[in-house]
Amino acid sequence: MKGGFQNVREEDVIKQVEKSEEGRKWIPYIPDFFRARQFEVEWDGIVRGRGRTNVGALEGSRLSPVIFPIWMAPIIEKMEQEARRVWPTLEMELPSYVDDLHLEVHTTTREEGKGLDMMTVLNSVDGIINRVALENHLPLEESKHEKLVLRDRKRKKKAEVKWVKWLGIILDESLTFEKHWRSCIAKAQAMLAQINGIGNSQLGVSASN
Repeated sequence: MKGGFQNVREEDVIKQVEKSEEGRKWIPYIPDFFRARQFEVEWDGIVRGRGRTNVGALEGSRLSPVIFPIWMAPIIEKMEQEARRVWPTLEMELPSYVDDLHLEVHTTTREEGKGLDMMTVLNSVDGIINRVALENHLPLEESKHEKLVLRDRKRKKKAEVKWVKWLGIILDESLTFEKHWRSCIAKAQAMLAQINGIGNSQLGVSASN
């Protein structure tokens, strides 16, 4: 998702909290949260300029983790409903972690999956997600759309391993996690080399180490 917090709309949040008695208690505070905010640009102890912004939820504030899901939930629900309407025999889940979306599609039995091109399904659902996002002014990062079909058959030797990354975990098509643990080892080795460079330094820490 591109600039998730900046796209939150006040009227959509209010519409959602109005649906419950507890939610309606938030309404007096929401407009203040979305009001135009001022900021200053300071350099060498001198204020060089001032500006105002009134777009989206304030990322980093204590209310942002609450306001953002309230705005996102109905959009995700609409995506799931539209996808299930087109593919009613498939099981689908569309969880999100802040502004990262993950779509899971699978059949309930092996027999249902026979003759079904899952990549065609993923492309179809991807189109539905993009359409619903566009209708709700939710910009998505096209370059970050990744698709992976899990396979239970053995891969040919020297064949390229297909994988995607979700929340820091690398998932390959056979769920061997080989690429993930190799990546973790490489990062640990690189970090150890950096620490070793600092430890062997006779002149202290510098920009080069």
